[in-house]
Amino acid sequence: MGEVSLTWNATANLRVEWKGRAIFFDPWFARNEKADPKIKNTIDFVDDGASIFMSHGHFDHLQDVPSILLKKEKVNVYCSPVARATIERQLRATPGVEAPKLAWCIDRVHAIAAGDVITPPGSDIKVEAIKSEHISFDAKSILRALFNLEVWKNIKSLGGSLKDYPKGDVFGYDVRFGNEGRLVFFGSLCKKYPDILKAHSNPDILVIPVAGRFDCDKIGLEVTRIVSPKVVIPVHHDNFFPPITYWTPVAALKEGAGKLDPPVRYVELPVEKAETFYLA
Repeated sequence: MGEVSLTWNATANLRVEWKGRAIFFDPWFARNEKADPKIKNTIDFVDDGASIFMSHGHFDHLQDVPSILLKKEKVNVYCSPVARATIERQLRATPGVEAPKLAWCIDRVHAIAAGDVITPPGSDIKVEAIKSEHISFDAKSILRALFNLEVWKNIKSLGGSLKDYPKGDVFGYDVRFGNEGRLVFFGSLCKKYPDILKAHSNPDILVIPVAGRFDCDKIGLEVTRIVSPKVVIPVHHDNFFPPITYWTPVAALKEGAGKLDPPVRYVELPVEKAETFYLA
């Protein structure tokens, strides 16, 4: 029986450690001053030598990656071609970066496609990219933003954040820790491809984002039913970008996971505190 350590840095930012090797999903730390919860970790928390896997290219997932590459010289990033182009564009726009360092940063960003299997350097971890989609926002969430005065007061900065970070392909990831167990991660919630979800069923841990809709917990419960993990962990349900975002309800997932057949253990991770999970 093996074990894996998970550290949630709010939003979809997750550090996974197995046998001393770390991988990150969507390492975004640059939350605004009104975000809840507050986090202390910064890009310094990213291990130099870690492999970073991006679910998609939106700012609340990708924004810090260029800075991480500039500061951490052994980090490798795996993402869609669109996300790679965004990272390269932002690196080239960073003042004062000499050509050799710029080239070294860009060389460590790897465009991938669904179905690709990546083995992070120096590890027995294998990570398969899963075809996925971004969640569709519900009318209630859209209307809540449209009729929010604070949104309109900050529309210029908010619009820039969205425009400069196109989504690109959306991936989930199926992580195999040698022969010890599996973790499946999604950075945006999607039940559009049930056959694909079934192909990645029965992991030890399923990490799913509960964000973008007031009924996202119900969708999360359906995805959990299809994937049938031993443990389900919600992420991205925090109020990460007010005034647009809000704490997303998780009640349906929390109350329903244990009633599935077979029952699934529901776990909410504390922020910035490593938690250990045992692999079958």
